[in-house]
Amino acid sequence: MHELSLTTELLKLLEHDAQQKGIKRIRKVKLVIGAMTSVLPSALEFSFYALKEGPLFEGAQLEIEERPGRGHCQDCLAEVVLDNWCIMCPSCGSRRVSIDQGRELYIDFYEGE
Repeated sequence: MHELSLTTELLKLLEHDAQQKGIKRIRKVKLVIGAMTSVLPSALEFSFYALKEGPLFEGAQLEIEERPGRGHCQDCLAEVVLDNWCIMCPSCGSRRVSIDQGRELYIDFYEGE
C-alpha cells in the first residue's frame, strides 16, 4: 500500500506550498490519477482522510479525477483503451502500443484561504 507514503508526501507538498503562499486553511484538493499509475484512488482517498491533521487541513475535501489508459498502435494506428498492463492492440494484435494517457499523477489544484 504505497498510497500511504504518496499521501504523506502529498500533504507535505501542500503544507509547504500553502505556507509559501500564506494560506492558513486548505478547503479542497483535486488530484488526477491515471489508470496506468498502479495507484488505487480509493486507498489514496482513505489515506488522505486518515493522515490529514491540524488546522491547515481541517475540513479539507479531496476530489480525485481518474483518467483511463489510452494509447495507439504504432503498426495499424488504431486507438487502444488500456485497462491493464497487458498492452496489445485489439485490432492487429501488435504489442507496439504507445501510451498516450493514463500515467498522470498530479495535484490539479487546491483551494484555500
